[in-house]
Amino acid sequence: MRAIAAAVDQSQWPEPDDCGVCIALDVERLEAYDESDWPTVAQCNAEILNHPHLRRRSGA
Repeated sequence: MRAIAAAVDQSQWPEPDDCGVCIALDVERLEAYDESDWPTVAQCNAEILNHPHLRRRSGA
């Protein structure tokens, strides 16, 4: 997925609030918190850190 994301013009990415991946990860993480499913919370956090929106905002 990273190779595909890197090949796409970053100016064409939706804003984080409109990004389906960002929204899905947030929803999944909140549901996991509610269920005390800590491995899923950790996985969601890792995926969020690797998502292009966060990397773009952090300047990485």
